[in-house]
Amino acid sequence: MRLFHAELEIDECVAEMWLNDIPLQRMVPGGVINVAVPAHIFLFSGVNTLELLVHPGPRPSQARTGLPGARPGGNAFARLAAYQPGQFTGDPSAPVYAQLSWNSATAMSGAYPRSIRATGDLGGMFGRWHWQDGDPLELDPNTIGSASQTLDVIRRSLAAGNPDGFLRLAEQRFDNFSRAYPARSYETLVREFREGVAEGASDPGWVFPELDPRQFDFRVVGGGRLLQCINTDWSPTLRTFPLEDGDPNYYPTYLCRVNSRWQVAI
Repeated sequence: MRLFHAELEIDECVAEMWLNDIPLQRMVPGGVINVAVPAHIFLFSGVNTLELLVHPGPRPSQARTGLPGARPGGNAFARLAAYQPGQFTGDPSAPVYAQLSWNSATAMSGAYPRSIRATGDLGGMFGRWHWQDGDPLELDPNTIGSASQTLDVIRRSLAAGNPDGFLRLAEQRFDNFSRAYPARSYETLVREFREGVAEGASDPGWVFPELDPRQFDFRVVGGGRLLQCINTDWSPTLRTFPLEDGDPNYYPTYLCRVNSRWQVAI
C-alpha cells in the first residue's frame, strides 16, 4: 500500500500548508523547519490541490488577510509524495504528485499573504468522505455557539476519562480512518482510542480547561463543509493543561454538520 504524506519545509519564513482546502500545518522560524503529515484522510479520488500560503496573517481567521507592505524573506517548499512501507519520508526517489516552492529572492512583487497551488491526479483513492456531503457552513454566531457546545460535550467527556461522548459524535470519522488505513479496522481504531483516553486519564495532570470563547478563532475550510476548531494562538481549541513534560495534549478537531447535527469529521 502506498503511504501518502504532505511535506512542508521552511527557511526563515512563515508558511502554512493546505491540502484540498484543509489546513494541515503552519511553521515559523525558530522551531521545527520540516514536517511530513500523513495525508490519506485528507485526500480525494481524482484531482487533489496542494497549497502553500506564504506569510499568512497574524491569526487563523486572518490567515488570508492582506498585509500591506509585507516583504518576507526566506523560502518554503511543499510536496505531496507517496512512499512504500518502511521508506523514509523525504526520500528523493519517492513519486511526487504535487510540488511547489516559494523563494523571496525570485518571487514577483505583490501583496501577501501569497497563495501558491499545485494539483495532482491520484486516480481512485478511498471514495467520498461523509463530510463532503455535509451542510454548507457559515461562520456566524449561531454556528460558533452550537459548535462550541458540541466541543464542550467532548471536553467534559474526555476530562472525566470517558471516551463515549467523543465516540458518539465520531462514528463516521472512525469509519473514514478505517477506509484510509485499511490495515486498522474500525474496531481497532475505537479500541485504541479508548485505551489512549484511559491511559491519559491516569495522569494526575489530566485536566481540560474550560472553553474560552474569547480565544476562539474558528474558520470554515474544506470547501465550506468543515469547521476547524482553533484558537487565536494557532493551537487546537481542545487541549489539556500542560502535563509533566510541559506541553498540553492537543486534540485537533474538524467538525461537520450533517442533516443539521454536528459530528466530528477529522
